[in-house]
Amino acid sequence: MLRLLMENLAVAIVEPIYEVNLGHIARVMKNFGVNNLILINPKVGLNEAIKFASYGLNILKNAQVKSLDEVRKEYDLLIGTTAVSGKSHLNILRIVISPEELAERLKSYNGKACVLLGRDTTGLKNDELALCDMVVSINTGTDYNTLNIAHALAILLYEISKIKIGSVGREVASQQDRMRLIEYAIKLAESSGYPYHKLHLLRESLTRILGIAQPTPKEVYLIMGLLRKALLAIKSYRTHSTLLN
Repeated sequence: MLRLLMENLAVAIVEPIYEVNLGHIARVMKNFGVNNLILINPKVGLNEAIKFASYGLNILKNAQVKSLDEVRKEYDLLIGTTAVSGKSHLNILRIVISPEELAERLKSYNGKACVLLGRDTTGLKNDELALCDMVVSINTGTDYNTLNIAHALAILLYEISKIKIGSVGREVASQQDRMRLIEYAIKLAESSGYPYHKLHLLRESLTRILGIAQPTPKEVYLIMGLLRKALLAIKSYRTHSTLLN
């Protein structure tokens, strides 16, 4: 199970600019048996990073360059990272889980997952976090929570590596099915007069809830069926009301 999880796990980094960090990321991935490295709009050449990669050289040489949208479509579970957690419950994008919680969530996961690392200097932007199913943050216990991205990745992969071999995975709904469910929920909200200015918060909340809960396809289809019936009931009621008037 652990080997399967690591084989299905990828690491993507947005706009890397320091060759030393990129080399060390490849090295850390090699340590934990994660082979899929994705570079999003890289600002540094691989040749400069090679000297820092050590035994992670092949991982670096085989790294793929993709857009964030391509990564989102390819992976059913996109795990964002941040050093800045939300101080308000309204800041949904930065409501975070710990590395230990992440490992617990992945214990029963058997799909394709990707850890998304932010920029070396400024991390992930809000619109990038909005694409993630869950966001993880490492609490250092001090006022300075910002870790070097290679160091942060090492901590995350170490926690994931502690998942006990033999844990039984279950089928988890794909990202596409989760998005369909969210669209039904948004349509129901619009039909029921939900405040327009809160729709984006509703969408972000549902994305986080479904990402963390990891529902099965059957669970998603059941809820989708309920929302579909509710939409039909509203439509039928409005049609009858119009005819009566």
